[in-house]
Amino acid sequence: MKDRIREHARGKSGPRVVKLQTRRSTDPSDDPPVMVINASPMGAPRMNRSDAWRKRPVVMRYFSYKDEIKAACKKSNWKLRGEVRIEFQIPMPQSWSSKRRTEMAFRPHENKPDIDNLIKGYMDSFGGGDQHVHTITATKVWAEYGAIVLH
Repeated sequence: MKDRIREHARGKSGPRVVKLQTRRSTDPSDDPPVMVINASPMGAPRMNRSDAWRKRPVVMRYFSYKDEIKAACKKSNWKLRGEVRIEFQIPMPQSWSSKRRTEMAFRPHENKPDIDNLIKGYMDSFGGGDQHVHTITATKVWAEYGAIVLH
Protein backbone atom coordinates (compact mmCIF):
# COMPACT_ATOMS: atom_id res chain seq x y z
CA MET A 1 0.00 0.00 0.00
CA LYS A 2 1.47 3.32 -1.03
CA ASP A 3 1.24 6.59 0.82
CA ARG A 4 0.70 9.76 -1.09
CA ILE A 5 0.49 13.45 -0.45
CA ARG A 6 -2.52 15.41 -1.62
CA GLU A 7 -2.71 19.16 -1.60
CA HIS A 8 -5.95 21.04 -1.33
CA ALA A 9 -5.81 24.73 -2.14
CA ARG A 10 -9.14 25.80 -0.74
CA GLY A 11 -8.19 29.33 0.18
CA LYS A 12 -7.57 30.68 3.64
CA SER A 13 -10.16 28.59 5.46
CA GLY A 14 -9.22 25.09 4.25
CA PRO A 15 -6.36 22.78 5.13
CA ARG A 16 -3.27 22.70 2.92
CA VAL A 17 -1.58 19.28 3.03
CA VAL A 18 -2.90 15.94 4.18
CA LYS A 19 -1.23 12.54 4.09
CA LEU A 20 -3.44 9.73 2.80
CA GLN A 21 -3.26 6.05 2.17
CA THR A 22 -4.10 4.98 -1.38
CA ARG A 23 -7.59 3.60 -1.89
CA ARG A 24 -8.50 0.80 -4.23
CA SER A 25 -11.73 2.52 -5.27
CA THR A 26 -11.89 3.83 -8.82
CA ASP A 27 -15.29 5.46 -8.34
CA PRO A 28 -15.06 9.02 -9.73
CA SER A 29 -17.86 10.17 -7.42
CA ASP A 30 -15.59 9.76 -4.38
CA ASP A 31 -14.98 13.24 -3.04
CA PRO A 32 -11.44 14.07 -2.04
CA PRO A 33 -11.07 14.51 1.72
CA VAL A 34 -11.23 17.98 3.14
CA MET A 35 -9.21 17.14 6.23
CA VAL A 36 -7.45 14.15 7.77
CA ILE A 37 -6.89 13.90 11.52
CA ASN A 38 -4.04 11.50 12.29
CA ALA A 39 -5.52 10.08 15.48
CA SER A 40 -6.55 6.49 16.02
CA PRO A 41 -10.37 6.53 16.33
CA MET A 42 -11.76 5.81 19.77
CA GLY A 43 -15.31 5.31 20.97
CA ALA A 44 -16.77 7.21 23.88
CA PRO A 45 -16.31 5.21 27.12
CA ARG A 46 -19.01 4.82 29.72
CA MET A 47 -18.23 7.33 32.45
CA ASN A 48 -19.46 7.65 36.02
CA ARG A 49 -19.27 10.25 38.78
CA SER A 50 -16.04 8.96 40.25
CA ASP A 51 -14.19 9.72 37.01
CA ALA A 52 -13.98 13.33 38.20
CA TRP A 53 -11.39 12.35 40.82
CA ARG A 54 -10.40 8.75 40.04
CA LYS A 55 -8.85 9.40 36.58
CA ARG A 56 -9.24 5.96 34.97
CA PRO A 57 -6.78 5.39 32.07
CA VAL A 58 -9.54 4.89 29.48
CA VAL A 59 -11.14 8.21 30.44
CA MET A 60 -7.82 10.06 30.36
CA ARG A 61 -7.06 8.56 26.92
CA TYR A 62 -10.53 9.69 25.75
CA PHE A 63 -9.99 13.27 26.95
CA SER A 64 -6.62 13.31 25.18
CA TYR A 65 -8.29 12.01 21.99
CA LYS A 66 -10.94 14.77 22.15
CA ASP A 67 -8.26 17.42 22.72
CA GLU A 68 -6.32 16.13 19.69
CA ILE A 69 -9.41 16.39 17.45
CA LYS A 70 -10.24 19.83 18.79
CA ALA A 71 -6.69 21.10 18.19
CA ALA A 72 -6.56 19.70 14.62
CA CYS A 73 -9.92 21.25 13.74
CA LYS A 74 -8.97 24.59 15.23
CA LYS A 75 -5.61 24.61 13.41
CA SER A 76 -7.32 23.92 10.06
CA ASN A 77 -10.23 26.26 10.82
CA TRP A 78 -12.68 23.33 10.48
CA LYS A 79 -16.25 24.06 11.58
CA LEU A 80 -19.16 21.64 11.93
CA ARG A 81 -21.73 22.16 9.22
CA GLY A 82 -25.27 20.84 8.80
CA GLU A 83 -24.03 17.73 6.99
CA VAL A 84 -21.05 15.74 8.26
CA ARG A 85 -19.30 12.93 6.33
CA ILE A 86 -16.74 10.98 8.35
CA GLU A 87 -14.59 7.95 7.59
CA PHE A 88 -12.99 6.27 10.58
CA GLN A 89 -9.86 4.35 9.59
CA ILE A 90 -9.22 1.71 12.25
CA PRO A 91 -5.58 0.52 12.47
CA MET A 92 -4.95 -3.15 11.69
CA PRO A 93 -3.45 -5.32 14.45
CA GLN A 94 0.34 -5.71 14.36
CA SER A 95 -0.06 -9.49 14.51
CA TRP A 96 -1.64 -9.66 11.05
CA SER A 97 0.51 -10.94 8.17
CA SER A 98 1.29 -8.65 5.24
CA LYS A 99 -0.95 -10.80 3.03
CA ARG A 100 -3.91 -10.30 5.34
CA ARG A 101 -3.15 -6.59 5.63
CA THR A 102 -3.34 -6.11 1.86
CA GLU A 103 -6.56 -8.16 1.71
CA MET A 104 -8.26 -6.16 4.46
CA ALA A 105 -7.10 -2.66 3.52
CA PHE A 106 -10.11 -0.33 3.29
CA ARG A 107 -12.58 -3.17 3.78
CA PRO A 108 -15.49 -2.50 6.16
CA HIS A 109 -14.60 -2.85 9.85
CA GLU A 110 -17.27 -4.99 11.51
CA ASN A 111 -15.83 -5.33 15.02
CA LYS A 112 -15.86 -3.12 18.10
CA PRO A 113 -15.87 -0.16 18.61
CA ASP A 114 -19.41 0.43 17.36
CA ILE A 115 -19.84 3.21 14.84
CA ASP A 116 -22.28 5.13 17.06
CA ASN A 117 -19.63 5.30 19.80
CA LEU A 118 -17.04 6.54 17.28
CA ILE A 119 -19.44 9.26 16.11
CA LYS A 120 -20.19 10.24 19.72
CA GLY A 121 -16.48 10.46 20.49
CA TYR A 122 -15.94 12.75 17.49
CA MET A 123 -18.97 14.96 18.14
CA ASP A 124 -18.17 15.29 21.87
CA SER A 125 -14.86 16.92 21.00
CA PHE A 126 -16.75 20.06 19.93
CA GLY A 127 -18.11 20.65 23.42
CA GLY A 128 -21.83 20.37 22.69
CA GLY A 129 -21.83 22.74 19.72
CA ASP A 130 -23.35 20.15 17.40
CA GLN A 131 -27.04 21.02 17.61
CA HIS A 132 -27.15 22.35 14.03
CA VAL A 133 -25.88 19.08 12.49
CA HIS A 134 -28.82 17.41 10.73
CA THR A 135 -27.14 14.63 8.69
CA ILE A 136 -24.24 12.35 9.56
CA THR A 137 -22.77 9.83 7.13
CA ALA A 138 -20.12 7.64 8.71
CA THR A 139 -18.11 4.58 7.72
CA LYS A 140 -15.41 2.60 9.46
CA VAL A 141 -12.78 0.71 7.53
CA TRP A 142 -9.53 -1.14 8.18
CA ALA A 143 -6.37 0.84 7.40
CA GLU A 144 -2.63 0.64 8.01
CA TYR A 145 -2.75 3.64 10.36
CA GLY A 146 -5.58 5.09 12.41
CA ALA A 147 -7.11 8.30 11.10
CA ILE A 148 -10.33 10.26 10.84
CA VAL A 149 -11.08 11.50 7.30
CA LEU A 150 -13.57 14.34 6.95
CA HIS A 151 -15.30 14.99 3.63
